[in-house]
Amino acid sequence: MSSRTTKTLNSFPENKINIRLEAISKIKKDEIYVLDCFHGYGNLWGNVQKLTEKKIILLGLEIDQEKKSKFNVVYGDNKKIIPSIDVSKYDIIDVDAFGDAYSYIKKIYQLVSDGTIIIYTHITVNMGSMNNDVVKDVIGLNIYKKCKTIFRSRFVDIFEAALYGLGVREVVQMQKNNKIYGYFIKKD
Repeated sequence: MSSRTTKTLNSFPENKINIRLEAISKIKKDEIYVLDCFHGYGNLWGNVQKLTEKKIILLGLEIDQEKKSKFNVVYGDNKKIIPSIDVSKYDIIDVDAFGDAYSYIKKIYQLVSDGTIIIYTHITVNMGSMNNDVVKDVIGLNIYKKCKTIFRSRFVDIFEAALYGLGVREVVQMQKNNKIYGYFIKKD
């Protein structure tokens, strides 16, 4: 597998942990319910739990049954599982995807209640195409197909415009290369 297509578990883990700790600090409860849509081994949230006094009650979704975790995990395709879960009961929904987070955010955003925090990792492949949902919602497929390279360098602005289109007015995020790490709080 080439280095361009290798998936790395938890790139920039300190940044990811700090974003989650900051998001947790926005919740004025001692017990926080988290839905982790791309759970893996649970290491990221395990480290977060060690650094906060708040109790994390987490449900992980993971497609790979070989990845065992200390948290409760439902194994299967999260695209099929998410619609069957009452996501409104979670304080935080973590969409740390190996690529496009927008498609998940778009589906989840309509289901969560005011005050829910959505944490995301959104990755754009340097030489690949942008996500079709982002392109359709912001640019339009016909325009994008005519000159993909112009838009690729503006992937952060385009992702933010897509979130704005959903109703998100404020994000806390950082960019590392082709990855955006961040969160927002849903406000009706």
